[in-house]
Amino acid sequence: MNEHQALLKAQNMVKLPRKDQATREWYVEYMSGSHWTRQTFTTDESAYVYYYTKLAEFKALFMTQERGGK
Repeated sequence: MNEHQALLKAQNMVKLPRKDQATREWYVEYMSGSHWTRQTFTTDESAYVYYYTKLAEFKALFMTQERGGK
């Protein structure tokens, strides 16, 4: 798997930050095992930082799996 393929796969595991209109908080949803988990934030900047961190984490995971865990 090349980096682009790993990124595409990672994008399926993390949703872009959204704002909850009821609570006025920002949130990011990501796959944790077999279910979606929600992390909430008070600012959009924090939510986007978390989003890109999780995206990089998943991408690295997929790249590592492809190399046989090396």
